[in-house]
Amino acid sequence: MPASIKEWLANKAIEDSIKEVKSIKKIKPFDLNKVSKDSLISISLPAKIASIYCSYRKKINGFNKKSELSKIYGIQQTHLDLLTRYGYINIGKKKTKLVNLNTCNFYQLNRILQNHKLSNRTLNFRDALGGFYDKSQYQDIYGISKEELNTLYTQTFVNPKEVKTINLRYADYKTLIEHPYIQTANAKAIYLQLKKDASFNFQDTAYIDLFEESFINKISPYFVNIDSLLN
Repeated sequence: MPASIKEWLANKAIEDSIKEVKSIKKIKPFDLNKVSKDSLISISLPAKIASIYCSYRKKINGFNKKSELSKIYGIQQTHLDLLTRYGYINIGKKKTKLVNLNTCNFYQLNRILQNHKLSNRTLNFRDALGGFYDKSQYQDIYGISKEELNTLYTQTFVNPKEVKTINLRYADYKTLIEHPYIQTANAKAIYLQLKKDASFNFQDTAYIDLFEESFINKISPYFVNIDSLLN
């Protein structure tokens, strides 16, 4: 290669480096929890990565620490270097947002519990129940420790109006036995009672002698008895 071409390429590389340095110097510090997709693209983050970044941030309700950036799918070390160098997390001004345990996803819950198995177990239990109507039910989550229980008490909430109910009038034995709060004996008793009286429901005091009061109080929020033909 002629010396003149080598010299030109060397000078070109130097010029490109200078331009890159000048470009970097123009980047102003930004809040990792507020920066927009367009702003990320403007600092040379690929559009696809910028989009994934924003989606992941929303999914986990914002970043608490910079190390969480490495969990973004497809992100490269050069992107991480850029984000950690110029991005910051304003913890002091970030409001603590309680998580709705009846609607949250795995990522939101696991961020609180920091326990993959317990997070999955909690969500599976929630879905099998039909949702939580009271925080006291957290004690029924299998394998939960006192520390993890306290974490849920202080960082989550439940809305009893979001509980999914089952219409007893159309419930079969399989539906009854699959509910976490109903054991075999009670499932059979409920099913037989429904055969005798289709209008049976846990709210009616006439049936209070059939089951223990503690059982009725625990199960009644999940069951109604409505004749759809009358509505």
